[in-house]
Amino acid sequence: MSAKGGKKTLLIDMDLRRPRVGRIWKMPDETPGLITVLAEGDVTRFEELPFPTDCPNLSVVGSRAITNISPAELLGGPCVRQFIEWARKHYERVIIDSPPYGIVSDAVVFAGSTGSVVLVCRPGRSRRKAIRHAIQHFQEVGANLVGVIVNDVDFRKDAYFSNYDHSYGYGQRYGYQPQAEDEEE
Repeated sequence: MSAKGGKKTLLIDMDLRRPRVGRIWKMPDETPGLITVLAEGDVTRFEELPFPTDCPNLSVVGSRAITNISPAELLGGPCVRQFIEWARKHYERVIIDSPPYGIVSDAVVFAGSTGSVVLVCRPGRSRRKAIRHAIQHFQEVGANLVGVIVNDVDFRKDAYFSNYDHSYGYGQRYGYQPQAEDEEE
């Protein structure tokens, strides 16, 4: 939405253990991966990382899985903070795709230095206790948690979320009726 709204946007794949964003957006072979540049510690190479997409105003920084470099060591180092600062200076909106919370705490590392956090969960996979625990950790580091996205929702008639109203009927099912435009309040 940011890019389509005209904001110069950068999507960064910070899931250095299982990077996927570069594959999804078809990262060119000649573009260096984020983990490689961070491991080198060469801040002058940051400008080589973003590649344009078919979506106007959207650039992506991808990575490639590398087994001989420890993502945990990189993420705690100064080069990551320098990269995020660089990104903020060059883009109006920076979106960081981090690894799932719970397996590793990478998301919490970024959360304190971001403008806002959106927690993504999946019915049947994300446990309520784990979600509450993640929210608590984000609050402890001063993260601005702005919302939760529920992915992979099954809206079939027999599914868990089937009782939710999918329409934009402004609540007519619940007794609310909007006033006609020509009626006065």
